[in-house]
Amino acid sequence: MTNILQNPKSRRAKCNPIINMTLVLCINGLLGLELNAQLSSKDLSGFVIRSVGPRIQYGSVESIDFDLELPYNIFGAMAEIGFWRGPVDIWRQKGNTSDYWNKLDAGYGSAILTDRLNSDNNYLVYANGGLGLSSRETGVIKRIDPWAPEGIILRHAANPPVSVDRQDFSVVYYGSQFVHKSTNGGVSWQIISGDLTNGSLSDGKTDIFPSPHPEESGPAITKLVVDPLDSEVIWAATEDGNLYVTRSGGGQWENKRSRIRGLPRSSRISHIHVSAVSAGTTFVVFENLETSDNQNTYIYTTEDYGNRWNRISENRDIVGPVNTLVQDVVAKDLLFAGAEDGLYVSLNRGEDWIKWPDSFPTVPVQSLVVHPREHDLILGTDGRNVLVLEDLSPLREMVNNPQISRLEIFLFEQDTAYIHVNSPTSRRSPQRDRPYNGAPNSYGSSFYYWINNSESASPVSIEVLDFENKVIRTVLDYPRRGINHFVWDLREDLPEYLRRVSERNGRSHFRGVEVLPGSYVVRVKQDLEIVEQRVDILADPRDELPLVERITKYQAVKRYLTIEEKIAKMDTWVDRVREGISEVMEYLAEKSTSAELEILRSEALNVRDKLIQISDFSEVYQYREQVGNMSSSYDAPTEGQRLDLLRIEEASEAFFRRLETFRYSDLEPYTERLKAVGIGPLFFLGFMPIG
Repeated sequence: MTNILQNPKSRRAKCNPIINMTLVLCINGLLGLELNAQLSSKDLSGFVIRSVGPRIQYGSVESIDFDLELPYNIFGAMAEIGFWRGPVDIWRQKGNTSDYWNKLDAGYGSAILTDRLNSDNNYLVYANGGLGLSSRETGVIKRIDPWAPEGIILRHAANPPVSVDRQDFSVVYYGSQFVHKSTNGGVSWQIISGDLTNGSLSDGKTDIFPSPHPEESGPAITKLVVDPLDSEVIWAATEDGNLYVTRSGGGQWENKRSRIRGLPRSSRISHIHVSAVSAGTTFVVFENLETSDNQNTYIYTTEDYGNRWNRISENRDIVGPVNTLVQDVVAKDLLFAGAEDGLYVSLNRGEDWIKWPDSFPTVPVQSLVVHPREHDLILGTDGRNVLVLEDLSPLREMVNNPQISRLEIFLFEQDTAYIHVNSPTSRRSPQRDRPYNGAPNSYGSSFYYWINNSESASPVSIEVLDFENKVIRTVLDYPRRGINHFVWDLREDLPEYLRRVSERNGRSHFRGVEVLPGSYVVRVKQDLEIVEQRVDILADPRDELPLVERITKYQAVKRYLTIEEKIAKMDTWVDRVREGISEVMEYLAEKSTSAELEILRSEALNVRDKLIQISDFSEVYQYREQVGNMSSSYDAPTEGQRLDLLRIEEASEAFFRRLETFRYSDLEPYTERLKAVGIGPLFFLGFMPIG
């Protein structure tokens, strides 16, 4: 612990070691700083990043939002190509494609806000001014533009700001030079501020009355954000540099710009993010308009509604300009910044920044949101449509417990997984950064684990245990230092011999049985280190099948795989016997110097013909298709499937008995005759018992 306290990188160290609680907080803060220093960009390369946006080349996503359906949908406002809605994933055959993205409206999309509990309703914000309320059910887009006071012409930013009260979607705010508020979804409006630009009062405070001197053109409000923890708190930024906040729902506004030190005079506000986890906390991103300084970043934060500010981007580990920023909704020290050259992350509230590795494209990031249930980071980009960084939980755990980075191996908590229709395309690993298409989400239980070894880390064994603590799946993974990703496809191992055959051939026509809903344990082992986590597997919520039907199907599929294992053993045995007989015949042909050896060669021909006659598998294989179709659904097998399962079992048993008879009545007596003349049994050492 001494080394941690003496870490020279600990810029926040302002602790009194006499007070125990303060010392604990200090140590935690220093561990957070050390964590950011220990992690490198490569340590983050294991995260999965998928392209999920519509197939529109060079789509520039100005704004994104999401709903809470399962799977959830993503909403995007795109420059020049309108407003779009599409799923993050599809639980159907063929998986997610661009065909599932729907255009809500044309035009130049500036922003979109959806009712997350009823995503049929969306506010559409149009560039240069204009607001619509769309209904997906009817297709109607109702214009709900705010009205202007008598004699006043409203001024609109290129991308007008709109915000909603997430507790009541009918409460919506719009920024012109005034702040407009509607409590009924845009049917009526009230103005709750004066002109917040310098075209009106500029003494730092304004009342609720508009300026009596209207202007036909001039600055407008560019950013407008309602505090998610207190809807009485509203932040507004203007084109000419003002930064206002009200804590009374618009009754009084105060300009906080003058309280921020160290800003270039030519800077403008490019983003405001109000914390959803800490009351009074807001992050403001500035951009310096002078090109000689445009790579410097100016990110400030306040914890007291704008009275005191702290710059959190003074060092050069983040390259500007920064377009957007979001704080995680769980771990308050976890920040993400979208810049012109990609994505950055901070694990210590902006003290240090790490640029995301090459798994993320070098592309401007313009919008960032965190899905609260799935823990995904959703990104709107300029040129790569919508990207999804899957599951931020590992970063949250490392922020809340920085000592994880010191462990040799650590398995992060796993999210709930669902058994659902497994599309053929989703069985493949996702192709990272595949542009302009719906890259599939890997089907199964996705999890991350930490490895603190060198680049040449040894393999890890991943085991899945059922409720009886029995290992039902074992696979090897080959990690590298840092955070690694793995997906269990919710299947058990194949029966042992089928698995060996598939490994030998490099492929298999069979897969292990899909597990039942329930609680399982995932265990990761490397050398002497063992870590494990419990994961809950749930049934598709759209499917109300009784559990007894799922159990019946599960047992039937396991029974079928056991039959196929026996068939595979018999097939291998027949092949080896044929090869052995052929080798005997070749040997006898070379050594045939007596009548006795000629007789043995003739007998070998008879044994081979007998084997060919009895080893026709067609009477067994004729039932495969019907029985194999059991896996097409989760309900109990049909009557035809049950009958063919019984028939393939009976046919395989009859086939086995014929081979056993052949073995004892033909093959073994012939082997003994070979031994009598000193030949055997070298050609038959590779034979395995049947069954």
